[in-house]
Amino acid sequence: MTRWLCTVALWAGAAHADEGMWLPEQLPQVGAPYTEQGLSLDPSELSDPFGGPMAAIVSLGGCSASFVSDTGLIVTNHHCIERFLASISDAEHNRHADGYVAPTQADELSVGPNGRVWVVESLTDVTDRMMEGIGKRTKDADRAEILEANRKALISSCEERPNRRCRVASYTGGAEYRLVDALEIQDIRMVVAPAHQMGQFGGDVDNWMWPRHNADFAFIRAYVAPDGSSAPYSEDNVPYTPRAFLPLNTEGLHEGDFVMAIGYPGTTRRHALAATMEQQVATSLPQGKYFRSSIHDIYARHAATGNVAAAALGPGMSGLANYAKKADATLAGVRRADLLTEKQADEQAMIEWVESDRRRARRLMPVYNEMMKAHAESVVRETRNTYFGWLRYTAPLLGISHDAWRNAQENLEPDAERKPGYQERDQQRRRQRYQALDKTLYLPASQEAFAWMLGEYMALPEADRVAALDAWIAAQGGADAAVAKLYDAPALASADARLALLEMTPEQLRASDDPWVQLAIALDDGFFAEERDKGEARSGRSHRLWSQWLKAKKDWYDSRGVPFYQDANSTLRVTLGHVRGSVPEDGKVYLPKTTMAGFAAKVTGEAPFAPPAHFKEAAQRKGTSRWHDATLGDVPVNFLNTLDITNGNSGSATIDGQGRLVGLMFDGTYESIASDWVWMDDITRAISVDIRWILWTLDHTEGTERLLNELGVGTEK
Repeated sequence: MTRWLCTVALWAGAAHADEGMWLPEQLPQVGAPYTEQGLSLDPSELSDPFGGPMAAIVSLGGCSASFVSDTGLIVTNHHCIERFLASISDAEHNRHADGYVAPTQADELSVGPNGRVWVVESLTDVTDRMMEGIGKRTKDADRAEILEANRKALISSCEERPNRRCRVASYTGGAEYRLVDALEIQDIRMVVAPAHQMGQFGGDVDNWMWPRHNADFAFIRAYVAPDGSSAPYSEDNVPYTPRAFLPLNTEGLHEGDFVMAIGYPGTTRRHALAATMEQQVATSLPQGKYFRSSIHDIYARHAATGNVAAAALGPGMSGLANYAKKADATLAGVRRADLLTEKQADEQAMIEWVESDRRRARRLMPVYNEMMKAHAESVVRETRNTYFGWLRYTAPLLGISHDAWRNAQENLEPDAERKPGYQERDQQRRRQRYQALDKTLYLPASQEAFAWMLGEYMALPEADRVAALDAWIAAQGGADAAVAKLYDAPALASADARLALLEMTPEQLRASDDPWVQLAIALDDGFFAEERDKGEARSGRSHRLWSQWLKAKKDWYDSRGVPFYQDANSTLRVTLGHVRGSVPEDGKVYLPKTTMAGFAAKVTGEAPFAPPAHFKEAAQRKGTSRWHDATLGDVPVNFLNTLDITNGNSGSATIDGQGRLVGLMFDGTYESIASDWVWMDDITRAISVDIRWILWTLDHTEGTERLLNELGVGTEK
């Protein structure tokens, strides 16, 4: 009992200071203190994004992953490859539910044309080139056009080399820019993915919760042409040879041990205005939760009707449930810890620093005041934009039709003058996206969800609706008749018909009698075109204001000797921390690790606690496993840590101080989710799946001997 109380006191009172999503070049500074806490690697080694363990990290676009062999083997989260499992499913094989194992290399299945892995090969500061042509008196709309033109020119030059996918990433509100040059690997194949009831054991019940017992992992492999160049799927392709791969640490970590994660975090809002956070809490998050939960319930009813529906709707359902619960957790966290007050106090502290210098105040206070004005204007637009976003989400054929219309318009311009997303570099992916919709489009569910969302829209006050949509609905004879017309054997349910849209001119599309195309053009004429025009000036103003404000915030941090880290923007970051539990509220203690005994105790035989039966049987024999941890007296499953993560970190390699893989990041605790806005040192905890639980699962999955040997651990005797 004495040891327990001492441990709890340590968690509750220690100042861990593990906050921060650091750029690689910041590691020599921020990593130095960790060399006395278990970081054996030289922090300067971590500053090289193309050396050491950093070179093994890749992006899946929305998720992170890492190479774990010299033959292109990649490990990531199960929930990151759900869409891949849907793409290799059919009426006879619901691999989204049952998982997949490739006993031999010949059995590794292509995940389809939308499968991609990006390997970053260079990062270049292009701030000066992005700002060419912009002066103090440049109008906001012109500023946006100049930035767009400069960005496209940089990307075009970068992609003159074959197999490139380049982007220009913005930092410090647009005060800094970097050109990210990545090899785009186009042939991705499924190697091993556990059954859904293992990979996402506990489902939405356990999502964002602790204790957790997930086997949230999957293995895929990157293939290239025999000459090493990136190429679409071909039987002649060979496994890719990465610059580096991560070795495994099968000995495990103990409470308090150093750990780090490397990945591509997506979006955080820690530098956002307090007023933006207040609006999110008051309106955006509750509204988003409501829409996601309602649409999820519609999809769930249809998914229960058979394999085809389940495979098509499964990935979307997971995303809806995940972000609905995330919204709920964010709201609870903000209210429980009074984070809005903390956010407001931080903002006020910066304002006081700005006003402490007269010249600085004259320069920056007008910037702040204009930012507040811009925020107020965005609130007025929010309802309409939100409802339109969800109408398009529930009706993929509307999104495709509008995209085809915009593409036809942009095709009238020279390639360099087309809007981003509509240039020649985007056309292959567009065609692949149109084709891949076959795997996720389930018309009965889409129809019900769209009809429900249209009813929600029609209930809005007239001032929040769009006259063009109202007129189109009225012309069809009302909402019910409009939905019936749209979903009456739609031609665009065929991939060939969707692809045919890309061969049509604006005149031909406008003359089309397809109701989805008619609706898309009516909405563009009556709403989206005007919004695009206004958006140019808004974008330019945002850059003008935020680049000044965040540059000043960085100066404020420097004046106090505090390292400044950027909000997440899907670029490579490193976070440093420790294996550690927490006391998120009075009387609630989170131990740092879960075990196989807890997994077995949760099994009920009914979803979402219904793994294949042999896993529970094997769990009863814990003492015989080679992954048994003598300290725990069991096989470890998941562990908590103080690493700073967000969306996009899913699949991030969790690494020990020697650069070895000890697990995969896959979630955060419910109490932590509001950390996207404000870090909570004693509360914020991330969740990783232990590498030994991954290996235990592979030991008890038929057909994985080849994979275990490739990972260097052999097979269990």
